[in-house]
Amino acid sequence: MPDAPVPRSLRTGLRSAALDLKDHRSRGHVAPVLWVGVPGDATRSLAFDTSVVPARQPLDLGVRTEVSLALAHLVRPVVRQPLFWVTRSGAPDLCDPDLSWLSATRAACDVLDLEHQFAVVTREGWRHEPTGAVHRWKRLRA
Repeated sequence: MPDAPVPRSLRTGLRSAALDLKDHRSRGHVAPVLWVGVPGDATRSLAFDTSVVPARQPLDLGVRTEVSLALAHLVRPVVRQPLFWVTRSGAPDLCDPDLSWLSATRAACDVLDLEHQFAVVTREGWRHEPTGAVHRWKRLRA
């Protein structure tokens, strides 16, 4: 699907988030990180790194929703309409952990009366929900 429904500023921000992932994370597996704010603008974004959660204590929907709410509350003073996105390894296709974060962030947006937007960003590309727009590249370059 073409990425036309996604505004140019958001496409640029998602690409910037992918470049940041490429530059600051080693090759190989990257644990998912939930972000909220403005992609590509570190001064107006906050993150929750899932690698800090012990493997034997998986995050359920309630905990994910609380994390999403807390991050949104913290970023709302500087970003009126924040976007949630997950950075991770692999292709930008939605997988089970992405869907879990998608549900949790949607619930948080419902509580805060925000328009829900969600994206998955990897070194290979990005996917935006709810538009379903996907952008892939063969080699990401600055």
